[in-house]
Amino acid sequence: MRRIALLFFLTLILAGCALKQAATEKTVSTANYPKTVAILPFGNQTDDTEISAQVRQSFSNHFSSKPFQNINLKVVEEKTALLEKTSGKTLFDIASKDASDAVGADGLIYGRVTDFKKVYAVAYSQMGVEAEVWMINAKTGEEIWRFKDAVRYHEGGASLSPLGIVMTAVSAAMNLREIQRVRVVNEIGWKLNEKIPVPPELKFAQKPAIKNVLSNAKEGPFGKGKTVKVAAEGEKGMLGFFDIGAFKKALPAKEVAPGEYLGEYVAMPGDNAKEAPLIFYLRRPSGEEAQWLDITGFITVNTTPPPGISALKGRGFSDRVELNWAGVKSAVLKGYQVRRSKKPLSDYEDSGFTEEERYTDKTIKPGELFYYKVFTIDTAGNAAETSDTVRLALRDEAIKELPPRIDKDTTLLAGAYLVKGTVTVASGVTLTLMPDTKVYFDADSALKVSGSLVAEGEKDSWIEFIPQKENIKFDGIYLESGASKIAFGRVKGAQTGITTKNAEAVITNSVL
Repeated sequence: MRRIALLFFLTLILAGCALKQAATEKTVSTANYPKTVAILPFGNQTDDTEISAQVRQSFSNHFSSKPFQNINLKVVEEKTALLEKTSGKTLFDIASKDASDAVGADGLIYGRVTDFKKVYAVAYSQMGVEAEVWMINAKTGEEIWRFKDAVRYHEGGASLSPLGIVMTAVSAAMNLREIQRVRVVNEIGWKLNEKIPVPPELKFAQKPAIKNVLSNAKEGPFGKGKTVKVAAEGEKGMLGFFDIGAFKKALPAKEVAPGEYLGEYVAMPGDNAKEAPLIFYLRRPSGEEAQWLDITGFITVNTTPPPGISALKGRGFSDRVELNWAGVKSAVLKGYQVRRSKKPLSDYEDSGFTEEERYTDKTIKPGELFYYKVFTIDTAGNAAETSDTVRLALRDEAIKELPPRIDKDTTLLAGAYLVKGTVTVASGVTLTLMPDTKVYFDADSALKVSGSLVAEGEKDSWIEFIPQKENIKFDGIYLESGASKIAFGRVKGAQTGITTKNAEAVITNSVL
């Protein structure tokens, strides 16, 4: 007998809720039972400003399976708010006949949240809610029924009751406190509705039962390729579907296990919806239908890519490269994703993420040359479609002597180089100088280009051709054939500067 009693006690503990009941159930007179019902805004006797609306919505969700005509909650809110404003009274002080006339119902359901507690400790937490509801026949003023209940969930003490497989999967991104809140609110709505009697003559029209609905709304906003998920527990063998506000209607929800339904929608390019309610439906083959408004949160879908950055610049140092750019002003800006590749057009990989308009890469190694792009990222995970590109490498402070002849395409990374005697760039060969490069010349030395010279610096990172020592002069730079480009270049201390012969040269923003 002791074992049986202990087992029974543990079963109650594992159910995760301690229930309190108040008020004696009344015998319902079905003759005057209202058919059209309005669930009025609930009163709130707690410090939590959102709990009463959530409990009311939960109660309405469960009540929707009963065979009554329910007036839309938003319509009820608007009409009762106007009634309170014009009468100067609170809803609880207004005569039920006046309230029913305002909302167009012959039955009114009042409610109030009388207690809501959240206790968090290192090894223990508790969340609980207590609420009271009652129905009034507006024509007679008779109170038909009144119920009061409480639900408590414990962590570190009594465990939570198990969720279904699909519910667990969908709630994976939610923290435990969010799950607790959704579940206690759902549980109190279910427990209160469980007590409500249904007239025998109306039971044939009973709608499919929905026990619980949970979405991944907390993962939003949903950008391109992200998936909106909704899981539900209810009557088995039904047709399940869901709406995302007016944005998407009748999206299918499959019954993946008896009484467990899962619906998914992948955001496609061009999809946009702001704070849309998610409504889940169960429908019998015979047509009876119940609906449930998800209290997890509203759904925002945003697949519009944010604007891209501009004026991307960078500079190499001996131990790092630094990037900066002109930022983007946007209310949905999350930050900037920096990507790099050894190729100019493909194979870009993530280098890092930053919320600022600058970034430092300390992982680059000597001798490596990377192309960097920076993409704007918004809160929905959308990335800008385009980005400026900048090439960067570590700056080697040691002076490196160039060979007398350059016979293959060569790129000189940011750093210092030395020309002794005559250095020749062979025909058909391109010598490229990165920004922030200094080419030192020995006395009377020269750079002869039979191929092409590409020396394109930047406003803050010039390319310089200068004597190795202040008291000497070098011969100069000779462009003898091919096509060359020089931008933000400075030639100083040369006898002839730049000489062109049978060559095309474009020189801009330079000092000779």
